Amino acid sequence: MWAAPCGPKRLWCLLGWLSTMKKYKGIRYGFRPASYWEDLDPLSAILRNVTGENRRQMITDYWNAGKLEELDPALLNDVPDDAARQSLGRIHPSFMGGEYLPGYLPGEVEIARICLRSTTSDVISLRARPNETGIAYRIADEYEGDFSLPITQSKRPLTLAELVRQFEHGWLHELEYDGGLALGYNNMNAEGCDFEDLRNFTRITSILYRQLERHFECVYDDWVKESCAQRDRENEAVEDKTEELPKASFPNYLAQLAKKPAESGRAVTGKSPARDFQIVFPALAKPEKLPPQK
Repeated sequence: MWAAPCGPKRLWCLLGWLSTMKKYKGIRYGFRPASYWEDLDPLSAILRNVTGENRRQMITDYWNAGKLEELDPALLNDVPDDAARQSLGRIHPSFMGGEYLPGYLPGEVEIARICLRSTTSDVISLRARPNETGIAYRIADEYEGDFSLPITQSKRPLTLAELVRQFEHGWLHELEYDGGLALGYNNMNAEGCDFEDLRNFTRITSILYRQLERHFECVYDDWVKESCAQRDRENEAVEDKTEELPKASFPNYLAQLAKKPAESGRAVTGKSPARDFQIVFPALAKPEKLPPQK
């Protein structure tokens, strides 16, 4: 079921939904998992609902090294208790990323997530749960944000293309920037920041949809290129609007005026690449009569 957000974003979201999604070579956009409740492998089963992004990476590293049994069992919980959460936060603020997500509803699983390279490594979680008509979807962050999704429920798991649309045309209502959930956080931080520095600010991943991250890596490459090109065009437009000075450069123009004094009280105006300027010649004072020299 498709549901556009309310308010001024509704039309943009509707037009975006009807538009053709950009597809990248080598990505299977028709892929659809058989179920959201069947694990691909033992590691996926462990990581499925682990909220903390750094804990996920830690569990993966221990698993790959064959040392999972050496990891503190408390770190394997889906949601840490308060003591574990505080201990993680003391290591580094980034260890809090994802640990303050809301709890899961009955039968609910995470199917994809957004990870932000912020100080506290904030996480936004896209979740699915069974209901009487099929599958219901919701998205949650660590700040009780108000979200809208283009697809709120479906009879079968989403295709990769449909999942991409969830991020490209989903909205956080408090985020007043274009780009949906995929690019909105980048655009919000782009003011006063180089686009190149934000290339890796947003990362979108999924255990079930392995090519989801690859798609958005291409999206962020394009975003940097297009944003830089737009910035260059705007800078060129500003330069083109600057009027050229008549007959001479700014310093020479002043020199010409100095050689030919203007009449008393006459104002001479012109333009320089920096700003408008105005020169006002004051009325000439009457020379004083000096006594004759002896």
